Amino acid sequence: MNKIILVVMFLSINIFSKENNPLPIYTFTDEPVSISVLATKKKVDAVISAITTDGIKKAQECSLDVNDNKVSIKAIAEGINILKIGDEEYRFTAINPPKKTDNSNVLKSLPFKGKKLLSGERFTIVAMGDSVTATGDYETILKMMLERATGNKNIIILDKSYPGRSIDAAVRFYDKDVIPNNPDLGLIMYGLNDQACRCPLDGYLEQCEFLVQRLKTDFQADSILMEPTPHINIFKNSKGAISTPPEYAFRTIGFATALSSVAEKYNIPVAKTFNALWIPGKDISDSAKKMMVFYPPHFRKQTESMLEHDLKGDTIHPNVLGHLMMAKAVFNVICGTASKSSDLTITGISKWNNEKPITQIMVKNSTKELRKGRIQVYSRLECGTPKLAGNGKYKLKSGETKTFDIEWPEVKTTEDFFEFPAVDSLAPGNPIISVADFSNEKTEIYGVPAPFDQVQFVRGRQVVTGNDVNIKMTDDSTLQVKIPKDSQVGRIPIMKQLKNGIATAELAYVKFAQAKEGKAVLDGKLNEWTNHHWSVIGEKCQARWVEGPQDLRQSIDECYISWTVKAAQDGFFIACKVKGDIEKDNFTIFFDTRNPERLGTAGKYYWLSGKLEDDNKIILKSGETSPKGVKLDGKWRKNSDFYTLEMYIPYALIELSGWPEHKDLGLSFWWTHNNESGKTQLQWSEDGHPWNSRWYGVVRLTEDTNNLPFVVRVK
Repeated sequence: MNKIILVVMFLSINIFSKENNPLPIYTFTDEPVSISVLATKKKVDAVISAITTDGIKKAQECSLDVNDNKVSIKAIAEGINILKIGDEEYRFTAINPPKKTDNSNVLKSLPFKGKKLLSGERFTIVAMGDSVTATGDYETILKMMLERATGNKNIIILDKSYPGRSIDAAVRFYDKDVIPNNPDLGLIMYGLNDQACRCPLDGYLEQCEFLVQRLKTDFQADSILMEPTPHINIFKNSKGAISTPPEYAFRTIGFATALSSVAEKYNIPVAKTFNALWIPGKDISDSAKKMMVFYPPHFRKQTESMLEHDLKGDTIHPNVLGHLMMAKAVFNVICGTASKSSDLTITGISKWNNEKPITQIMVKNSTKELRKGRIQVYSRLECGTPKLAGNGKYKLKSGETKTFDIEWPEVKTTEDFFEFPAVDSLAPGNPIISVADFSNEKTEIYGVPAPFDQVQFVRGRQVVTGNDVNIKMTDDSTLQVKIPKDSQVGRIPIMKQLKNGIATAELAYVKFAQAKEGKAVLDGKLNEWTNHHWSVIGEKCQARWVEGPQDLRQSIDECYISWTVKAAQDGFFIACKVKGDIEKDNFTIFFDTRNPERLGTAGKYYWLSGKLEDDNKIILKSGETSPKGVKLDGKWRKNSDFYTLEMYIPYALIELSGWPEHKDLGLSFWWTHNNESGKTQLQWSEDGHPWNSRWYGVVRLTEDTNNLPFVVRVK
């Protein structure tokens, strides 16, 4: 199902822009709005109704004066107001005016630039996001509310959102989108595409941190993280089949919850934009139906609701009413407006029981009344199936707590920890459990972190010379692991028995690739490539995608790549020797040009993609972060049982004038092999999600073939 969603989101990239799709008319409920109408009389009879968070408000009749082909009218409620005059219909969005803000709250929420907002100076807000931001207009509503609350009429909104975008794109386009605009506040809202693309949760958070850090370092700007919103695509399709499970409606709650870890680290707010749209119903499906008021029949029809269209429409991009709720959530964290506290306080902890993991969820009644209900648990979508022991029912007095045990059926042995889905949901040591609480005919959704209660291996990246690796643990102890002799790439499960369980992790290693100074003739013959160290792509452990290891080859010889690099004056050459039939294959190579101490962290990167064409040409295309007009070239030849490739890449592609002075170039090589069984994704150093520079390998310019170090990752 995720693949279908991705198609929808990415197809929208070139068909929507706010410039050619006029956005709604806005007003406050205490102010009249002037609307141009088609009327020949000086007085017209009209009917006005409204779509509110409670549904469609009953229509009211009125009589309006017409002056210069305009009528003036006040909204009857906050929400989408619908004015009908004869056969014509006019819509506008009304906002309840906020109270004048408490300045101390603003200064607390925006410690760097809050004073500037309150002073009336020019205050620039950059809104970064995906298609939810791009198709709607929460930031304009937020501006109106801030202007009313602070009196500052000099607030500037810059929309830097793009359909189909995940947070890695915000990182790589930071220099272009953010730096020229000198922001005072960054609004950061991603997660829908990241979750759908199966971006690792820790990678998503690292890139959030990148944006927050750069905004502070570059501009002393404040940041607000915004939760990804619900996706209510859980109903029957045209053939009567349910294509997604009910919990799909809150597939992003794990990513939304995890933002709190970044917020706490940097002392910044998280806007509860998921909760702002979630409407508690008697069950998950009922909640989704109630939320249809926040979603349009099509993302272009912002002032309409699925309620008006037989509950059909766009289930991912909120309409203007949804964006109003999002704007309020951001406004509330800026101005310190208290939000409703949850009826339950739910916490979690994970531990080991007889060499199997178990998670405990503690549910506390935070109200003053007796509370009865039932909970159901879910993992992050497609990341395992936690099983709740018992029926999940509770009956709690005020302040009472009940503990529920959760088992993980996929993990029968410790070795299962290193297979999907456990390697994604459990192995990082901090699983997030989605909890649905059913009580009093209402369904509330919670994201509950459940970290392991024991010593863990320290996750991260290091460069190691030699075959001995010392892995740190959170109690400052170490465990030594040995990389097998003569091995270039591999993965080693690591476990350590503890008094209260087992510490587990996976050590992934890849030897540096080598670049030598020199040139090559692009003829595919490889005559100039003797005495090079050849790196490999094609080992079993390198066949993996977003769900972990996946190899559809009959054997590794069906597609096995060896490659190396030459660094010349104006560009560099990459040579490949490939076993197997690869004429239907394609590949992408990513580059990270930063200093060695920044390699392995989130940041800007470049890439090129290629495939073999007729006439022994390799068609190479540069990625969107590279300058336009850089000429790439490549040739290939077919030999008896293998292929040879040569490619030339000017340094201009990666915005350099020569090989990096520090000798190291970050690189990720991703080869897609196609056969009758499907696609096998072969990756030199990656874990299946190459759109993040944190796991790239390294190419080192050196004549020393024998002492290349390893990039080692504990994950």
